[in-house]
Amino acid sequence: MMRLDLALPVRLRLALWSAALVTATLAVAAYISNATMRDALLRDVDATLMERAAQIEARIVVSPDQPLSEPPMPWQMATDAIEEYSAPGIYVQVYDASGKLLATSSNVPIGGLPKDEWAVELALLSQPDLTILPGGRARLRVLTRPLVAEGQTVGAIRVAASLHLLDTFLQRFEQLLLLVGVGGVILSLIGGWVLASRALAPVYAMTRIARRIAVDDQAAPEAMVLTEPPQGDEIGLLARTFNEMLTRLGDVFRRQREFIADTSHELRTPLTVIRTSLDLLELDLPAEDRRASLREAREEVDRMSRLIADLLFLTEADDRDAIVHGRVDLAEVARAVVRRARGPEGLTIRPGLLDWAVVLGDRDRLRQLLSNLVENAIRYTAPPGDVIVTVRRLSDRAVVSVVDTGIGITPEHHARIFERFYRVDRARARSLGGSGLGLAIVRRIAEAHGGTVRVESTPGRGSEFIVELPLAPIAAIDAESAQMPAAV
Repeated sequence: MMRLDLALPVRLRLALWSAALVTATLAVAAYISNATMRDALLRDVDATLMERAAQIEARIVVSPDQPLSEPPMPWQMATDAIEEYSAPGIYVQVYDASGKLLATSSNVPIGGLPKDEWAVELALLSQPDLTILPGGRARLRVLTRPLVAEGQTVGAIRVAASLHLLDTFLQRFEQLLLLVGVGGVILSLIGGWVLASRALAPVYAMTRIARRIAVDDQAAPEAMVLTEPPQGDEIGLLARTFNEMLTRLGDVFRRQREFIADTSHELRTPLTVIRTSLDLLELDLPAEDRRASLREAREEVDRMSRLIADLLFLTEADDRDAIVHGRVDLAEVARAVVRRARGPEGLTIRPGLLDWAVVLGDRDRLRQLLSNLVENAIRYTAPPGDVIVTVRRLSDRAVVSVVDTGIGITPEHHARIFERFYRVDRARARSLGGSGLGLAIVRRIAEAHGGTVRVESTPGRGSEFIVELPLAPIAAIDAESAQMPAAV
């Protein structure tokens, strides 16, 4: 049997919860208000009844030696007293000590007041009674109490008041409460819906952005950030986190597009060369030409491998979290790079001033940075010449420089020399085996370590590539030094 799950929108659920809470609150408030009003009005009626009974008692009771007697007609007994304190809607009856009805006010409805012999008997036993009895068109509030003379009960009096006006007022009051309650519930529904919609507006905006990114391959997530995220609440925190995610996602998409574009652009030439070489191998060529075609194809395959490795590194280097930060002595790294560097005969590769300069970084990446700079200098410096690597320690940073006596770079190329695949002389760079990514990798590694790289060059006299990196804090250096075992 299939189960149908109906998921209500969040803002509708919030509006319904708001309306339910308001309904419960108004119901409790209405009940308390109605009960309080009813009790207050009944107390006023009871006070009026007691006051009337006391006034009549004072007029018709003389002493215990003069018992109440029946007049020629019941309504003629102390008529002035009864009529004086009766009023429209207030009725009076007087009983003697035996419980016999002696007098009734003239305004009692036809049929008399509802009988309540039990209340009269209690009154004759000096126990007053307040009750509500049906009275035809309206209910009656009836007070039955003893008539006392010098501490002795000589009779009983019943004073009744019609509750028609009270019931009418309470009925209209209840209708007003119901009207207010319905209006409050409707307003709470509308208000809850509006407030929930405003509060969840960033969530709906994020949903629209996510759907657009899901269906549009060309969408730029970094351009879709929420312009005015709310501040100081959970939705605001979610919106800011979403914006950060979009920015990171945009960087990922951008790196992916750059990687694909760069790869497709740079692989086109070696693939063409490989295809041409393979086509030549199908021809009946001399052995020497066939070997040359194979050698050229292998060189292009090696070049493609280096190119892809460099592109992958650039893609990973965009993420600073990929950099492992540890204590690195740049002078030690420089010595290792110079020791392993190989150049043509007549080209001298040597270290210059090597200060002790410790930074927090990735040793392998910093070695790659220096290796790329040295290889670039070797590639563009013809023998006889020099390539000199120096490390200087300044107040708060380490300065690494690679100086060569090569062909130099004209000033208009200085700003773009660190871009991907940018070459001053494309034909010369390709003939020398460069991929066009070495200096781009240098810049990415420097920036990932919080540093910078720049070039100073004079055409025909050589170039100097300068990398500046922040020194490691003294506390970090001391802590790591303390953990190192002492030399034996």
